[in-house]
Amino acid sequence: MSLLRAACFGAGVMNQSLGPLACDQHARTQALDPDVSLIIQAPAGSGKTELLIQRYLRLLVTVPRCDMVLAVTFTKKAAGEMRARIVHALESAQQHPLPTQPHAQLTWRLAKQVLEHGHQQQWPLTDLSNHLSIMTIDACCQHFLSLADTPFQLYAHYQLHPQPASFYRDVIQQFIHTYCLHDTARYYDDFHQLLMHYHHDYRAVEQLMTTALSHREKWIRLTLTTRTTDFISQFAGSVAHCQQAHIARLLDVFTEDQICLVEQTFTTLQSLNALINLPSDIDILASRPVLDWTITDWQCFVQLLRTQGGQWRQRFTQQHGIANQASLKQLDASQQSQYADAKSSLKSLISSCQTTETLASVLIETSWIPVVDDPEAEWACLEPLLNILPALVAFLHLRMDVDQVSDFSGINLQLLSTLSDDTSSQPLILRIYQRYRHVLIDEFQDTSVHQFEIFERAFSSWQDESQRTLCVVGDPMQSIYRFRQAEVKLFYQAKNDGFCGVPLKHLQLTRNFRSTNQLVDVLNPIFKAVMSPDHNPFFPAKPVLSAKEGGCYWHQVNPDLSQAQVLCQTIAQLQKQYSDQTICLLVRSRTQLRYILPALERQGIDYQGVGLHALGQSQSVLDLFSMTCILLDAFDRLSWVSFLNAPAVAFPMDDIQQVCQDKHAAVWDSLQRMSASLSTPAQQITARITPLVEDALKQVGRIALSQIVQRLWHRLGADLTAPSAAEYEHCLQFLTRLRELEHAHIPITRERLQQLLPTYPERAQSPDPSRLTVMTIHKSKGLEFDIVLIPYLEQSTPISDKALLDWTYVSHRSQQHLLLHTHLRHRRQATTVHRYLRHVDKQGQLAEMERLYYVGFTRAKSQLHLFSAEKSGYNERSIMRLLAAALSTYLPPSHQVKHEHISADEPIARKRTDQRYILPPNWQHPYAVHWQSSQTSQPHALAIKPVSVVDIFDDHSGRTRWGEMIHMSMAYLLSQNENPHMTADKIRQYVAFFGIDVDRDEMVIDTLLHGFHCCIEDPRFQWMWQHRHTGSVEANLATQGQIQRADYTFEADGIRWIIDFKTHHIQKFLDTGQCDHPSSVQADYRDQLLRYQSAYRALNRHQPIRCALYYPLSQTYLELSPLAEDNLVTLN
Repeated sequence: MSLLRAACFGAGVMNQSLGPLACDQHARTQALDPDVSLIIQAPAGSGKTELLIQRYLRLLVTVPRCDMVLAVTFTKKAAGEMRARIVHALESAQQHPLPTQPHAQLTWRLAKQVLEHGHQQQWPLTDLSNHLSIMTIDACCQHFLSLADTPFQLYAHYQLHPQPASFYRDVIQQFIHTYCLHDTARYYDDFHQLLMHYHHDYRAVEQLMTTALSHREKWIRLTLTTRTTDFISQFAGSVAHCQQAHIARLLDVFTEDQICLVEQTFTTLQSLNALINLPSDIDILASRPVLDWTITDWQCFVQLLRTQGGQWRQRFTQQHGIANQASLKQLDASQQSQYADAKSSLKSLISSCQTTETLASVLIETSWIPVVDDPEAEWACLEPLLNILPALVAFLHLRMDVDQVSDFSGINLQLLSTLSDDTSSQPLILRIYQRYRHVLIDEFQDTSVHQFEIFERAFSSWQDESQRTLCVVGDPMQSIYRFRQAEVKLFYQAKNDGFCGVPLKHLQLTRNFRSTNQLVDVLNPIFKAVMSPDHNPFFPAKPVLSAKEGGCYWHQVNPDLSQAQVLCQTIAQLQKQYSDQTICLLVRSRTQLRYILPALERQGIDYQGVGLHALGQSQSVLDLFSMTCILLDAFDRLSWVSFLNAPAVAFPMDDIQQVCQDKHAAVWDSLQRMSASLSTPAQQITARITPLVEDALKQVGRIALSQIVQRLWHRLGADLTAPSAAEYEHCLQFLTRLRELEHAHIPITRERLQQLLPTYPERAQSPDPSRLTVMTIHKSKGLEFDIVLIPYLEQSTPISDKALLDWTYVSHRSQQHLLLHTHLRHRRQATTVHRYLRHVDKQGQLAEMERLYYVGFTRAKSQLHLFSAEKSGYNERSIMRLLAAALSTYLPPSHQVKHEHISADEPIARKRTDQRYILPPNWQHPYAVHWQSSQTSQPHALAIKPVSVVDIFDDHSGRTRWGEMIHMSMAYLLSQNENPHMTADKIRQYVAFFGIDVDRDEMVIDTLLHGFHCCIEDPRFQWMWQHRHTGSVEANLATQGQIQRADYTFEADGIRWIIDFKTHHIQKFLDTGQCDHPSSVQADYRDQLLRYQSAYRALNRHQPIRCALYYPLSQTYLELSPLAEDNLVTLN
């Protein structure tokens, strides 16, 4: 150890004279010093994992027990990889000779020392991996909580809820019905104010509350703080700190000469304007020195320099305080010369501000700084929410205690509460102190605020402890989990101020061992040009590998050309030319694969998808879902029809229609009763499935449902009909999640099963390098490929999801000041505080967008292919806004490929489903007689063409589906901001969504399209659409303990309008294109409107309310008379 420390010290002395590569090696040497706490900044490809393994091995030699070195990662995959590589290093040192590579030699020697030390300490070397303290951060928090005293450690032993979102919804609904709906309820007034704030959209409020509960550790203390302090004064103080902090920044970026120039210019202009009687804002700015300007003065100054469109001003008018030629004639020649000089000085000031990047950005930021005149009005918006949220969290935790379940947020909150308690914190901190001597935290840039605080409190006793060290490793440029509350600024905070009270020595790795020089040398200047220095300071990497070919290629695709088709052609060429190299296609989000995956399948390109398809996108899983539902509810007709139509059963469609004729009987009972009248194949199928289904139904409630479903799935032969291995794996994933619900003692219902369908299972990557890998950039983090392709760079990143609260911390005079407000539904209601908070959030999103593409670009080892559509300009949320100029400047012309040829008229079709394999009617499972015997031969499954949905939903069910389709179409039209329109593709999408068969008659689509076009031109629809900004589609509201939902409601001229959409003689309209205008309304419709009216009247008794029915396809409007609510007025 003395030699190592001497080497570190010597390297530190020579640091000033070392070159870049020597400095990198010096940092790697220092990283192995077991007596120094470190923060290591390791960019992409720098060999961070190998360095972590080496430090972990080095630390193991210094402890008496192998579990005293704690390594924390952020994913199970990373933890498993670290554990596996440590085991591999130990096995290599034990079984293999010294390797030849220098870095491998160092790892081998360190592992050899661990083996010797472990033998001396009598460690279980044969099973050492199971005794190492390597865990995810969530598991670490759960482990720390288990070390607490008995009252606090209960949460650590609770069962983790497998479906926390559904549990949140149940809790929210129970809380609302108990404490919010009745007029005597404790939070009745607060909840109804919240509903009015969100335009009575009950479901939207419920969804926002669900999202808020999943991240409650982030805001719960904020709400409690505002309840226990004077919010109004705190709010005003935070705004003042925000203003003062920004004014300080302004004064820092302005030079003394510039300040003098501003004062002299405005003083001259003000004195001369007074002579010609031209008052303006310049008079205010000239009345006091720049150092005394308020934020309002600075904003006025910025408005003078910049236009409302965000451009630097090129010309001035008298409205800006600059006289025109006619007014200047009132001055003498000398005064006119002074005026011209002052005007010239103002233009030169604008030019200097425009060319100075830092100064320009700070001036632009000035317009967003909030100015609050009435803090009490701001509090009125927040008060209902801050009253409800703490009570809701308390109610949630009570339910968790009753059900003995928890989630990671609950564990983190309980742990933080334990560490904050004066009585319980000291024993827990002492146990952690005694258990561990060294800590390594990987991916530190992804730490959230509450995780950071947990570590700070847990290791607070490690200050001034020479035998205990902290080492955090990360790369701020790879912080891409903002949606998981990752705060990249915490990395810089730890770098500057230390961590857990321990000062950290900063080490910067600069060498890139992944990518070749052809790629690194061109990406360095591109990253420097694209990254914003305030949010993402970039440090260039030094390539280690050299190559003669490769690099970065920019494919500019003509907008008329399918980018997916160009991508497929490029992939095919690369696979042919570089058959021995790994190729990966990365996308920003799964939605970008909508056209790419079908194009890959049409071109016959085999690909390996990682987390691309949800369980519900697999037809085999949907069949398994239906099979599970029929065991839960014998009267679930839709599930029974789906089950009978599944390929494992393949019941003839005519027989299904016959069985379903009796709508008041269970399908299973009808099947037994009518078996003799069915066709011969149907009788054979009935004879085969009846004993199997009967046995399964008898076992429900006796043994685990997952066991029953899996047994029935196998015995019916459904596992043999899966068209691909991927679909088979998805079915197993569905059964696994079903078992997780059972182990958590959660009641299994159809609704809970439906919540399993949107989940995305992951598959192990194929080792075959010839297969294309397709994944999102988030999934690719930590991986590397020879060739990487990234398409659709011109597309904008989506706006972040809405939340109940927006907040930020304002740094001023070394203190953090909370600025908190609600997230409004409509922009027109926003105050300056709202706009500022959204601006801060937007800047954070744009900065993360830069980091996201940095991660994607740095996955490539030799070639990086970037694809974008040719455009003259790019949206602010598109990475190409900055990247296009950098690529044009730094890429050689041969690497800028333009695809100009127009694609063929082949439409990009929807993904074709795999061919379905059905079992013959007389098929018998080989285990039917002896289920435990060896498998024998069996009839082969018959391949048939995909079976289309048959129109078996007649009468009431069919009308209901058409009605729901019309409602969804109206919601689509009313949600469009400009020129509402309907397309045939959109109609096909909606009818397919509701399982309506229109494939037999394309005229149906044309008839519906014509009907909607007439509806759009109808003055009544235009009237409703013009008031969409005050309206709400599918508006939900609660009254008298019940939830009411109106199709469309809006305000016009002070009147609340409630519109219900209806269909009339839908089949006649589809057949003829015309239908009779309804002359009367059923009593049920009238009563329904009156219930809506009563519900809204309970919310606001003073507002006039009018109700009407609207028939979109016939453009008929029926309005309830305002004088006699039981009479109807017909308006066509």
